[in-house]
Amino acid sequence: MNAKDSSARTVIAIAAFAILCALGFYILSFFVRQQRNVVVKQLDYEYSKLNSALKVVKEIEPLEQTYLNGSAGAARESLVKEIGIIENSGLPNAQMIIARLPCCRLYVLDKRLGSPKLAEASLVKARYWYLRDLEIGSNQDAQVAKDLLEFTPDEVEKLVDDWDKNATGGRGPTYLSDRSLPDTQPGQ
Repeated sequence: MNAKDSSARTVIAIAAFAILCALGFYILSFFVRQQRNVVVKQLDYEYSKLNSALKVVKEIEPLEQTYLNGSAGAARESLVKEIGIIENSGLPNAQMIIARLPCCRLYVLDKRLGSPKLAEASLVKARYWYLRDLEIGSNQDAQVAKDLLEFTPDEVEKLVDDWDKNATGGRGPTYLSDRSLPDTQPGQ
């Protein structure tokens, strides 16, 4: 074998190595671009969901204030609207997390207004959203069942009173001082 053949083989080997490296780099960059596109699409999707959730929160904030500061009729109307907005939001996690509170509040308000059938319907809906939330947070059926059984009407009323007092600096919602309410006060 002469020196010319040896150096030709070396040049061919170097060229082949360079071509393989370039091909490898091209393939690697292709997969990196593909992965980046997947990540960007996922981030866009998450951002879109977050934006939608913020829009829902902005829509229900004034209704929350009406519930806390309005008459019994205005409070009830705002809760019904709030529940509708949340349930129609298309955001399943938001529904599970935030739909329970207005349903619980509507249960307590309807109970205090002397509408037991409407109150019961709201309690069923509150328990449904609570169950959905529990199922996502736990994979233990026994614990889910235990927590749901402890979510009693009395417990719901206590939770609502605590939430409302916390939201109003201890006074509770304005509708409690409404003279048109039947003689039922928190905890009765």
